[in-house]
Amino acid sequence: MPRLNARKTNRGFSLIEILVIVVIIGILSAIAIPSFLATMDRTKLDLAVAQVRGALQEAQRQAIRHSEPCTVSLDITNRKVTATCQISGDRTLPDKVAVVTNISATPINSIQIVFGILGTAEFTVASSVTPPPVDSSGKMVFYMSSSSISEKKCIALSNTLGLSRIGNYSGSTTAPDITDSGICSAS
Repeated sequence: MPRLNARKTNRGFSLIEILVIVVIIGILSAIAIPSFLATMDRTKLDLAVAQVRGALQEAQRQAIRHSEPCTVSLDITNRKVTATCQISGDRTLPDKVAVVTNISATPINSIQIVFGILGTAEFTVASSVTPPPVDSSGKMVFYMSSSSISEKKCIALSNTLGLSRIGNYSGSTTAPDITDSGICSAS
């Protein structure tokens, strides 16, 4: 005969408790996932800028060290960076990173920058104004092609000294406008 005052043991969560936990996890996920994806996209963007700048600096150092010109090529379509004198090999930019530049491309969609034996950079800048603007630096603008972030990063490369700087870009992303009105401000 069962005892009337016997206590029942707790054997887990009730259905309502489990549903409340699932709803809370769903709400937290809906808040956190977009922020996490934006952070991942910013990281990819920063990585692409670092890879291209690293290739430019390495090519410049090798040209000075070996006293012979070194050519860096950036294939915009395939997102690949190659150089004639790189020690670390070719570099591939992350997926979804788009690159536009005001440096004239020959062949199409492949820009070439030649570093001379003194470390100077040789390239041609596209411009729609005559005479060309005072700031004739080569600018490479990096942005995420399909993302919620609208951030654009840039590398500005001096034509005379071969110096490069990284910054945040504001302005249009068409080649002449990058030269004429685009601003690459240091970050």
